[in-house]
Amino acid sequence: MELIFPDHKSGKGIYSKSKKAHPRQLVALADEMAAWLDAKNGTFRGSFSRAYAVSHSQIAHEPYNMFVVAKEMTEAPEKGDRKHTQRNFYFPARVIFNPQILEAEKTITRSVPVRKLAKNGEMAVVPELKEIDNVLRVPEGCMSFPHRGERKMDRFFRIKVRYQYLKPIPFIGGNIVLTRTEWVEGLKSHMFQHEVEHACGKNIHFK
Repeated sequence: MELIFPDHKSGKGIYSKSKKAHPRQLVALADEMAAWLDAKNGTFRGSFSRAYAVSHSQIAHEPYNMFVVAKEMTEAPEKGDRKHTQRNFYFPARVIFNPQILEAEKTITRSVPVRKLAKNGEMAVVPELKEIDNVLRVPEGCMSFPHRGERKMDRFFRIKVRYQYLKPIPFIGGNIVLTRTEWVEGLKSHMFQHEVEHACGKNIHFK
């Protein structure tokens, strides 16, 4: 597996060079990052006490293009939980390698609730396909700037992404590298865009 090795000083971003890593190194680094976030969550100083995700670029002098997500972004919810029905809300692993945004349209077609007059003369709410704006202005914070408040950012609600993650091999031991391509929405999409920018040497306060 090749991990992107960002070179922020060159101006070439995450595509400047790559570096091969042994699977054992990946497992050790992944475990270290997850343990670090678990230990820090709830104890961060400044405006934000908890983080949904942290990029390796935020905690390493020589960062890989990868980020670690909080436990609640990987744990399956109980049945009946409202979030249980949200598509692509959860990540398949704590550590996401080589995240890429493949598509991000300005408008999308999706089912939205519309009030209509039914045959019995009463108003009813029915789903209807409509083209809506895919760019939302949302409040966003960053753990790299603990004493700065949230900033309004334009983010795509729905994007197509590709990334890699490690999956343990049952009974045999070790891990395999899996590549996933999917459409993600909402918070997962928001997080993905924020962490990809970190790997490119960008952040919400300074470009």
